[in-house]
Parts: sequence; structure tokens; C-alpha cells
Amino acid sequence: SRVYYTRVVNNATGCENTATTTVTVNPRPSTAPIVGETNVCTDPNALHIYQVTALPGSTFQWSIPTDFVTHLGGTSADFFALLKFPNPVSPGKVISVAERSAKGCLGPVQTLTITATPPPPAITISGPAIVCENSTNVTFTATAAPGVTYTWLVPVGTTIMSGQGTNEIKVNFTTFGGTIYVTPANSGGCAGTTVSHTVSVTNAPVVDPFTTSTVCSEEPVGLTFTTLGST
Repeated sequence: SRVYYTRVVNNATGCENTATTTVTVNPRPSTAPIVGETNVCTDPNALHIYQVTALPGSTFQWSIPTDFVTHLGGTSADFFALLKFPNPVSPGKVISVAERSAKGCLGPVQTLTITATPPPPAITISGPAIVCENSTNVTFTATAAPGVTYTWLVPVGTTIMSGQGTNEIKVNFTTFGGTIYVTPANSGGCAGTTVSHTVSVTNAPVVDPFTTSTVCSEEPVGLTFTTLGST
């Protein structure tokens, strides 16, 4: 606090008087930075929290674009805002907040730019549903989309030989079948829906051994093979 003194003189009469005034200087709040994600995936149900560190007794002035849905908070009494992002927003839009102290002093405005990115479109997997045991380099393909990476998962006993991260893989099988899964994700890190494709492994035909035959050159010979469970 500072004390200011004033002396007033009436020049006509020579009379004077004095007064004192006390001035208290209250500090402005610093308004801590907004903490929260700057890149989010569109989802009408997912909640994202944005908040600042507050001083006791402070109030707040929030500004939130109408593209974002305020689920909770974001009022003068709240140091946080709980938001939803149902629609894509690119380029990003800015939320802001300023803190007002209990003494009525307004701090600087803090801002944060948020971009909302949609997940990749729905995809499917194409490829054989039945393969022979010990088949190699069997191709499975997911729907292609620009800017999308693909995470594949194959059954135990099978091996991805090439293509992990792309929309097409080549797989080696042993005697195990199962379900192949793939999840697409865009450059913003937003994952799409995981899809699956079931593959069965069938045994190779079994051929009965035949008796060794001896013939002379240029003579015809008849050989008969017997297979089990195959044609």
C-alpha cells in the first residue's frame, strides 16, 4: 500500500487543509497455461478436459468456439472445461481463458488451438478364406485410403512376411488357421474400426505310394495313384 498526501490552499483567504489517501495495488493473476490435447479425434461421446491452475477465489472468462461442445465447466466459476468434438475442425480453432483474482484484477488471456480429425473410413479385408497348409506369400488386402497406416494382427503359427503398415500383406501359413485383424489409423493418430477375416487351413492331399514298375524303353506303362479325401 502507498499513502498519498494532499494540501489544498485557498489563495483568496490563505486558508488551507490537508488530506491523505491510501492506495493498495493488487497483483494481476498470471493465468496459467491451458493444459489439454491439441489434436483430438472426432467422437460424439469422448470427453476431453482443458484446465488451468487457479488461485483461491478466482473467477474465469472462457471463450469456446461453437464447433466444440461444452459438456461441463467453462463458466466463470470453473477452472476447467470438459469438451466433446463431434465434428471435424481443420484448421484448428482457439479456446481461451483469462483468470480474474478475488480482488477483481484480470490476468492475461491464455489460448490453445485444437484440431479435431475424423477417423479413417470403414474398410474390409479381401483374401482367401481357405488355404493349404504350409502355403507361403498368401496375399490379404484391406481397402486403401490416402494417408492411412494399417496395423495387422495374424493368428499364432502364421507369419507376416511383408506389408505391415500398408494395406496389403503377404502371409506364410503352417497348419494353423484363425482370424486376421487390421486396424486403420490416419496421420493424426485417429484409429478406425478394426475389421477381421477368418482363414481355415486345409491339409494337402495324401497320395498312397505305388509299387515300383520296371518297363522297357518305348513301352507304354500304366500308373494309378490313389488319393485320400481329395480329387
